Amino acid sequence: RQLNETIVKELKRSGCMTVGMGVEASDDYLLQEILKKRVTRDKILNVARMVKDNGIRLVTYSMLGLPASSLEKELETLKLNIEIRPDYAGSTIYDPMPGTELADIAKSMGLLNEKATDEMDGVHSVLTFKDVADKKKRENLSKLFPVAVEVPFRMPLVKFLISIPLTGMYS
Repeated sequence: RQLNETIVKELKRSGCMTVGMGVEASDDYLLQEILKKRVTRDKILNVARMVKDNGIRLVTYSMLGLPASSLEKELETLKLNIEIRPDYAGSTIYDPMPGTELADIAKSMGLLNEKATDEMDGVHSVLTFKDVADKKKRENLSKLFPVAVEVPFRMPLVKFLISIPLTGMYS
């Protein structure tokens, strides 16, 4: 069941102080066709506003490195989180859990081999992207994500930071 104004008001009345929300992605195709969520970018914005307007802290979670995604779509997810202005924005790199429909999609797209799941850690993508530099940028974006939302950088600065190997800084 999705949050609505009545539920949010009841949460506040009952003493709820924080709501965690799986934003996952900003692209409606990724949300609906790849992740099979019954939500849109606009619905995410509306629910986030409801939560914050009722004085409840908001934590968002996003997933980068999804099959059928791109670096540009993931930068759009960052922009969506900046627009939401959560109290904390977390992100992770997609890990293809064996036996799930999403892992099957990754396999059918040629992005996943059988042994890859042994190396999953939520920080490094186990998917096989055509461009290794693009893969590294996505991993770096995931690490920089909470800071970029908290202190909104200009997009050219984010694009620059994710393209340089600052592994010590990111860690």
